[in-house]
Amino acid sequence: MVRIYCQANKDLSITIRNGNVVLAPADSNDYYQHWIKDMSYGDKVKDANGFPAFALVNRVTGEAFQNPAGENQEVTLVPYNPNQLEDTVKWTEVSSTGFRIIRIANTTSLNLTAVDSNFNFSDSAKIIVQMKSVNAAVQRWNIVPYNSSVPM
Repeated sequence: MVRIYCQANKDLSITIRNGNVVLAPADSNDYYQHWIKDMSYGDKVKDANGFPAFALVNRVTGEAFQNPAGENQEVTLVPYNPNQLEDTVKWTEVSSTGFRIIRIANTTSLNLTAVDSNFNFSDSAKIIVQMKSVNAAVQRWNIVPYNSSVPM
């Protein structure tokens, strides 16, 4: 199980609320904040830059992040079947230490981005993809095991 959080606010984790992918205050007892990073096909499926693909699957619902149809649209969820892998659940991350950019595997120009109407990255900030790489904290993510020393 892993936790996914944004550099913009390390006290928030990606979770599911009312069927939406959002940020919420980190809580290791909230299993909707627990994700499985399925890299089982990453040795065969890579993006244009050679980075291995993976799926992010929610522990409770069994649903995976689904790529939106286009830029500035919200990430949604779809039932996950590892035996019938759809392109819409494939993501990659740019290799670096610490926080990384997470991108759609077959459209690496679209980056996972946290968006909050109040610009304070509080509870319920939405998760979208954005073409413009702003190289900012809202586009840098960390995926860490729950048994790591990262604060919860």
